[in-house]
Amino acid sequence: MKKTLLIFIILSILIVGFASVAYAGNSHVFYLVNYTGADIYALYVSPSNSNNWGPNILSGVLYNGYQVPVTLYRYNSYWDIMIEDRYGNRVYWRNIQLNNLDRFTLYP
Repeated sequence: MKKTLLIFIILSILIVGFASVAYAGNSHVFYLVNYTGADIYALYVSPSNSNNWGPNILSGVLYNGYQVPVTLYRYNSYWDIMIEDRYGNRVYWRNIQLNNLDRFTLYP
């Protein structure tokens, strides 16, 4: 009985550990650098094949010359980026391969 319980506990720990590693393997972090010449008030990153931008991922203003870490939580070959300035003007970058980049710089 004790042996069975011990085996069950060990297997449970291994399964949870492998699940955590698998989840971590599905995310990628890169730094988005703002060299647009303007401050960015909203930032959206979406898979290129999606019709939904999702929420603004900035917690504040991304000033010109600064950078912010961005986490991609699933694998897609191509991504789109949309930014908004303080007046709601939007600029788009489309079909970007971000999965293998450590840094992506936005220029005007």
